[in-house]
Amino acid sequence: MDKQTLTNYLALGTNLVSEPHFEKILTAIEKNLGSVDSDIREGSLDLLWDLIEADALDGETCCALGSRMSAHLSHGLTDNDDHNEPVFLRTFSALILGVIISHDERQHRLSGNFFLPRKRYNQWAEAAFHYANTERDFRSYIPIKGWAHAIAHSADLLRDCSFHRYSNAKIQTGTLEHITFRLTQSGHDVFLHNEGHRLTRIVIVTLYRQTLALDVYQAWLDTLVKDVLACLQSEPDMIQRAVLKHNAMAFLEALFFTLTFGMKNIKDIPEYDTLPPLADDVKLFVQDALKQIDAGLNYHQ
Repeated sequence: MDKQTLTNYLALGTNLVSEPHFEKILTAIEKNLGSVDSDIREGSLDLLWDLIEADALDGETCCALGSRMSAHLSHGLTDNDDHNEPVFLRTFSALILGVIISHDERQHRLSGNFFLPRKRYNQWAEAAFHYANTERDFRSYIPIKGWAHAIAHSADLLRDCSFHRYSNAKIQTGTLEHITFRLTQSGHDVFLHNEGHRLTRIVIVTLYRQTLALDVYQAWLDTLVKDVLACLQSEPDMIQRAVLKHNAMAFLEALFFTLTFGMKNIKDIPEYDTLPPLADDVKLFVQDALKQIDAGLNYHQ
């Protein structure tokens, strides 16, 4: 699809669904999510996002679209094809899948209506976890080609899975475990583009769900500290140790301040305008975790 055609579709907004052969147009827009042209990729993302959140797509279409996005999460996941950049289709599909999941939850909260069956949600959540824990392309901004941002986009998807009414203790605990995994298994990539805050939102929404007991958060943070310190001790490369410590501290500091000030209301959810339950208690655990990983370098012991 050329840029002018996409611009015309964007100008139509939700009226696009009335266009002849809309299903073919939708398919073409979906393919654009994997484009190496940032303008086409981002424009297509915006268009799909708006169509979903404006409720321009019926439930059946949203479910079908979500399943295709779920399938895209494994696209080229084990390949090393830097020319075609399969990472873009994965990461931008993750965003759209998250939008569909969160839109279903918001519709249910506002009107009691919904379109997502539990079985379909479970399939998508399983695909989301597999993707988030298997992705190894951690580049944020790729020169000329634009944002890939796999760590942030997969975090957004797990956040939306966690906040959905179908989520349970296993799913929410799994999202916390993913954070530990991501902080210790991200190679030499430094968190420079808000990745820490995007991971933080996973924790905040689990607190809003009020499914997990306080001791679960304490145990999770204890394990996170233990795993980070073990990685620091076993890592022979000084630069890699610095990256690992920076990423862990960036996440914990983002979590501490979000628990203090609250999370930006990114989904127009009333709960997001208040601090989450257990915020003060979890903040004490985070404070202790920060001190342990800092190891006296900056903070008073």
